[in-house]
Amino acid sequence: MFDQLSLGRSWDPFLDLERIQEEMNRLLVGSRRIGVTSDYPPVNLWVGDEDVVVTAEVPGIGEQDLELSIVNDALTLRGTRTPPTLQDGHTCHR
Repeated sequence: MFDQLSLGRSWDPFLDLERIQEEMNRLLVGSRRIGVTSDYPPVNLWVGDEDVVVTAEVPGIGEQDLELSIVNDALTLRGTRTPPTLQDGHTCHR
């Protein structure tokens, strides 16, 4: 705050709030554990006059392992990802 005043600028509380939010985001992102997945995949939705197009990123889940259902105007995507089978002596790191 003092450096802004010394430069002839007035104090802006929103700049401080933005700085605090950025710091909290940095701390929270840094606390995520590697390998932890989200309950929700990234999804895009396009709505036309008579249709809806939904795309979702579901890597490692084949079409045969993906289930789509609509109940009461709610779309549910459910899938099962099976881990790859490793050969003897091989290790999966990610």
